[in-house]
Amino acid sequence: MHVSRPLLASSIVGALAIAAAVAALALQQGDSTSAGTPEGVQLVLLPHETEAGVCRPERIARVNKQETGLHAVYGETRLVDARDETATELPLQLVFSGWNSEGIAEDRVTTGINTETRCADLKILYTVKECLYDETRPEPMACPEIEITGEGFSLLRVGEDRSQGLPQPD
Repeated sequence: MHVSRPLLASSIVGALAIAAAVAALALQQGDSTSAGTPEGVQLVLLPHETEAGVCRPERIARVNKQETGLHAVYGETRLVDARDETATELPLQLVFSGWNSEGIAEDRVTTGINTETRCADLKILYTVKECLYDETRPEPMACPEIEITGEGFSLLRVGEDRSQGLPQPD
């Protein structure tokens, strides 16, 4: 099969242009692991909705694991429809295994909820119960400060941190 040189050259140039556009888009959207070094645990919530308009929030949790030694955060998540106060309760479980070159570990999850709630009508409330630090310290301990950010929801809040009554990590 004979392919003309101009057609072959334009195909290669086109493929390179597509690859460059994909790389530029990835850099523009940013990598959450390069979003700076969190002081404690950083929770970022992103609103995603299905075609039917049902909220499926994405949670990205980040921590400097090399500095803190934090392995896991446990508690409860309460997802409340602000229109009628119906709620779904789920366990809160952030598990940090491994880390990047800056020592940052990340835990990501997208949550499906049991209601037809849009993100703008969804309240997300967290209750923190305990933290576990690396494998050498498996006993429950107090958690570091938890910072929560996000837009597009009715409310985002860490309502209660029950871990503060536990022993502080070294």
